[in-house]
Amino acid sequence: MMSRFFTDAATFMPSLMLIVFLAFFCGVIAWLYNPRNKDKFEEYGRIPFKEEPYGGEK
Repeated sequence: MMSRFFTDAATFMPSLMLIVFLAFFCGVIAWLYNPRNKDKFEEYGRIPFKEEPYGGEK
């Protein structure tokens, strides 16, 4: 009886993990394109082009 459980779980788990990964990926994409985060990420994208003194002091 236990061997049947593990066999069923072994065939079901890859599909479940794919769905979990896809949901996580879509969640990250939705979070990144959230309008509240847009300004923050645009500012982070400009960091390499800022002219600041060595050490970042202003």
